[in-house]
Amino acid sequence: MVKNVYEFELEKEVLTDQIEKTVNENGEEVSVTRKIKQKIPVKFGFRRPTKNQKDDLDLEHKVFYSQAIQKGVLPMAILQRQISDSNGVFSKKDQERQAAIIVDYADKQKAFVATPEEDKETKSKLLTELQDLMIEFDEISRKELSIYNQSAEGYARTKINSILLIDNSWNLTDNTPVFNGKTREEKLEKVEEIDQGSDEFDRQVLKIFLYVSNAYMNNDRISKEDLDKSVRLILGES
Repeated sequence: MVKNVYEFELEKEVLTDQIEKTVNENGEEVSVTRKIKQKIPVKFGFRRPTKNQKDDLDLEHKVFYSQAIQKGVLPMAILQRQISDSNGVFSKKDQERQAAIIVDYADKQKAFVATPEEDKETKSKLLTELQDLMIEFDEISRKELSIYNQSAEGYARTKINSILLIDNSWNLTDNTPVFNGKTREEKLEKVEEIDQGSDEFDRQVLKIFLYVSNAYMNNDRISKEDLDKSVRLILGES
């Protein structure tokens, strides 16, 4: 039985034929067809990979990693060391600061919890400091992510994520794959066509599947509640 990591429903605006009966000038009953806009619900689901699919993806990951090395793309550890030694994008100083933020955040969080509710001024000050620490940590993490994306591991992961996206995204209403094509290349062309196109409905569907696929790669136990929150943000809902 097929299991889905996540399901969602969007309303699609379509043109439908509406047939109306009327009487012409000769007194004859005639049918008049006119186009009307109608919103219909369309349900989608991101399928949970089967054990066989996971095994295949593990093998393909090794192939893609090997391809990256052959192309001269460096592994993450070596790339990070080179950049760190040259004080580049993600320097040793960044690594040390990141570690310090983790310790500082834990200390301030304990202080925040221990501060009485009546002491609103101290609580507000600590909360601001906690938020500032998270912003700084996020900025440093973005640097690390940019390095990862340039590494052999990042190359392989991007390829695997693309396969997951095109193979596991389904239109549950029609029971058909979202990205049609006989080959992976054709399916990936469909993804690019939607991304570069002007159909807002298709673009929203793609954005959601891109997020869900990536989130699943990061955590295959991610909850529906967490995915719901992110999807609402993607759709511009509160």
